[in-house]
Amino acid sequence: MAQSMGVSTSTLRRWERKGILVPDTRTAGGHRRSETSPSRDHSGQKRAVLSARVSSPRQREDLKRQVQLLKGSADTNSIVVDKTFTDIGSGLNDRRSGLHRMLRHCASGHIDMVLITHGDRLARFGTRTIETMLNTHNVFLHRMFAVEDERHELVDDMITLVTSIAGRLYGLRRGITLSQRARLYPDSQGM
Repeated sequence: MAQSMGVSTSTLRRWERKGILVPDTRTAGGHRRSETSPSRDHSGQKRAVLSARVSSPRQREDLKRQVQLLKGSADTNSIVVDKTFTDIGSGLNDRRSGLHRMLRHCASGHIDMVLITHGDRLARFGTRTIETMLNTHNVFLHRMFAVEDERHELVDDMITLVTSIAGRLYGLRRGITLSQRARLYPDSQGM
């Protein structure tokens, strides 16, 4: 089943634990069997979309590297790349046009999987919700580099959240003139 879906057996086990994928039957040896299989194009190959994101325009080269890495993985695994969706913006921003176009495209019914490098490239929060939504359309989210320890992922998410909030606060403070700052922060001596 894992090979037919183009994912590892550990991914299948994780999907089964989370209730995302339920096999139709199990063999006496514990192997999963399913009557449904991912959709195929006319040549029998799996179809995928690639999704890549960076936080700022200064990281455009990293965005290009992500896309090349995803294309290389698709080629190696004989996966047909249907489209590539990219975004430049915070993973906390849920109004990214590339993400919305990718979700609409996956709902069309002729995509088997979404390839991403890491979970945080799709979104900082809500990745599991997006993954569940994709699964309702029989589209599987494949992370090239999965995080094995969820606690580590949670710590990274918290650091990202605190960094984002601090950036917004300090960004707002930068726009304040010295006279406004003196009124707002009288004890700061105009800092």
